[in-house]
Amino acid sequence: MTKALQPKTRVNTENMVDTGKYSFCMGCPAEGCKSCVEGAKVVLFVTGLCPRRCFYCPVSEHKFGTDDVYADEWKLSKDPAQADQELLEECRLIEAKGAGITGGDPLATLAKTTHYIQYEILR
Repeated sequence: MTKALQPKTRVNTENMVDTGKYSFCMGCPAEGCKSCVEGAKVVLFVTGLCPRRCFYCPVSEHKFGTDDVYADEWKLSKDPAQADQELLEECRLIEAKGAGITGGDPLATLAKTTHYIQYEILR
């Protein structure tokens, strides 16, 4: 007979970065994780395109299969120059210290993904 599973303890994120209490297993978080906890990291959804349909995929039905770009939940313009400006505006508004790239599969639109990676590095 196995032991009953204990419910997970809810982690208090308020002082997570200040106290260093982030993970029961790992200790202090990585710099990118700290930015995310502080709300200072933009989530860049590069594309909803993906050749797979994994049962655990968290991408919503309205984003999956579309080649749209979102900065956090703000849909960016189809015009690349305008989208760049909108992305910068979102980064400015949330005082972003970093970005996480996600999507369907960002490698499905490799040129666009590398554009955003290089764009942030060069600015």
